[in-house]
Amino acid sequence: MEKMISAVDKKASMRNLAVFTAMSLGIMLVMFYVTQILVYDVYGEFVMPDLRLSYSILDIQTIFSLVGQEGMIAWEQVHLLDYILPLAYSLAIAFGIMYELGRTYPERNGLKKLVLIPLLGCIMDYLENLLILSQILSYPNLSEPIIMLASIFTTMKWISMALGFAAILGFFVVIVYRRISSRQ
Repeated sequence: MEKMISAVDKKASMRNLAVFTAMSLGIMLVMFYVTQILVYDVYGEFVMPDLRLSYSILDIQTIFSLVGQEGMIAWEQVHLLDYILPLAYSLAIAFGIMYELGRTYPERNGLKKLVLIPLLGCIMDYLENLLILSQILSYPNLSEPIIMLASIFTTMKWISMALGFAAILGFFVVIVYRRISSRQ
């Protein structure tokens, strides 16, 4: 754990933050565009499970039956990028936290553990992806416990992302406040 925090600390720079943010945005744009063309335009509009806060087996059955086997294969091919995206966005958030932390509270080493929040989100995203893939491959024989677990990982992913962004926003507010205070 300390090695991971140290590695993020060493790599936390404005350049790396910009690179991983741009990578995240680029992957998301490609995913949304290709998903629109290959899935939504062909099989209709619906909300993918990993874009929801949570879902049930009924939600998954409805989505899978709407798109059918061919649609799920197309969707899964598009979502191959979702095996790169979690690492890109979690590192962007971690670098953002560490970069701003260095500017606000460089002496507080305990706060560096905040970078573990987006990294936990990355792990949750990968687990979610693998469990949903397992259900695509086993369709129509869906497993309620696996879908429930995938939904829990999805919720934890979104909570981790929200907490990571809250940390970035909090440190940004401190930076702005200090700048305004020092000018007066």
